[in-house]
Amino acid sequence: MKKVLLACFLGLGTQMAAVAGPSHSHDHNHATDHKAMHGGLFYQAAYDYELLIKDVQALLFVTDHGKPVSLSGATAKLTILEGSKRTDIVLSPSGESLSAKTTIKPSAGAKVVVQLRVAGKSSTAKFTFP
Repeated sequence: MKKVLLACFLGLGTQMAAVAGPSHSHDHNHATDHKAMHGGLFYQAAYDYELLIKDVQALLFVTDHGKPVSLSGATAKLTILEGSKRTDIVLSPSGESLSAKTTIKPSAGAKVVVQLRVAGKSSTAKFTFP
């Protein structure tokens, strides 16, 4: 009798999981759920990230469900990969974003990896320039 009940509960649990469908997670890019608010490239992971590199400046905006994340004491590093060329840029908190001066203008297809540490938590975002 116990085996029959266990089998029923396991079957019911499997059916409930199938009906529930996939959950919303921040583990991948949901660019259709959210959008860039400053005209930059958007990526969603642990936070929502928006990257702009223009006018001799790199800017990284970090939000959590549309609300700005406190960047006090945060550290971030951009790694720009263009072919075999690699450029690292260290960003510092600057108001509502992290920023750094740069003369780099990534070309189409360039990859950028952001390593962010904020409030004791590390996270990574990845971008590809169009």
